Amino acid sequence: MEINYPLVMETIIDLFFILSILYACLLLVFSVLILIRKLKRNEQFPNVSIVICARNEERILPKTLSYLEKLDYPKEKIEFILVNHASTDGTAQIFDDFVAHDPIHRKVLHIQDNIEGLLGKAAPWHCGMLACTNEIVLTTGADCFVPPTWVRRTVSYFKQDTQIVSGPALLVRENETNSLFDRVQNSDMLFIQGLGFAVNSLGLGGAGLANNFAIRKSAYFSIGGFPKLGFSICEDVRLSQGVLKKYHNKAIRYHFDLQAIPTTDPEPIKKLPNMKIRWSMGVWRLNNITKLFVVLIFSLHLLLPILYIITKDSIALTALLMIIGSEMMFSMSTLHLVKKWKDIIAVPFFIPYLWLYMIFVSPWVIFRIPLKWKGLKVREPIR
Repeated sequence: MEINYPLVMETIIDLFFILSILYACLLLVFSVLILIRKLKRNEQFPNVSIVICARNEERILPKTLSYLEKLDYPKEKIEFILVNHASTDGTAQIFDDFVAHDPIHRKVLHIQDNIEGLLGKAAPWHCGMLACTNEIVLTTGADCFVPPTWVRRTVSYFKQDTQIVSGPALLVRENETNSLFDRVQNSDMLFIQGLGFAVNSLGLGGAGLANNFAIRKSAYFSIGGFPKLGFSICEDVRLSQGVLKKYHNKAIRYHFDLQAIPTTDPEPIKKLPNMKIRWSMGVWRLNNITKLFVVLIFSLHLLLPILYIITKDSIALTALLMIIGSEMMFSMSTLHLVKKWKDIIAVPFFIPYLWLYMIFVSPWVIFRIPLKWKGLKVREPIR
């Protein structure tokens, strides 16, 4: 039987066109959702623990700790758990000095590698959770700077059945002297987190972000913590999915509250490829519906340009333009949420950046190619 190649190619183009319409419509729905969704808050002041994990962060750590000291939450209700993870610089001393100012409400742990067989941030995060004495535990990065209202606003999003509260982190240099590429990175960060916010709005769970994460201690240990969850190169995604599996899809509340969003410096360009691959590989830890959606995104970005280059078909071009237009709209919606209107000028540059890195990381996501991470070759296990 002779294969009709023109007909096969036409069918493939039509299929991608339909998938592009579906993706564009989803982004339209997501844009509306993130703009109209208003999370109810419940002003409350429970005792909280704050876990900060650091490894060789002496350059930025003093600034991070100075922001934590400016929190507008009752000082006697905050417990700081500082975890020094096998640092070889001055991190340990900086933590020790910080604790010395208030040893009653501050603790420091000095740990080495291979704690309970855990790799990466899971080891210090787990040790920090073990040391906490309060039910609500917040964490952020050692290179993140929290606003004074961070704790107060974050805990206000906890309801009786809420197990995790999370939100985005913004990439902002000191004095907001962001370059165009910094703004592109920020647009990218908000795009990804906006998708998570929209998925959460639909009651499909999603995943929290370690740089802005709060969890009930009882929920963490009810699932066995990181030792029972198994290996993951995206610890925050793994932890989120473990909680969702035990509880329900509404156990996570995701906010875009500027008063509860830390900032951090944009990543150096040389670190971006590995970081993007690692984050993207975390898709295999998501629930099946979200996983299908993310694989759809990567497949469209990888294969549709190839299809158009091969065929020069007007339908394929229309599909490409439809996707680009919907992504620009969604990106501007996320920037509007956090009042980063100046960064809208970066959106036309962000779109090709998004396509390029999605094409670049697609093989790792779709074919699960091992990634070199912390001296090991690893791949994310399928959930």
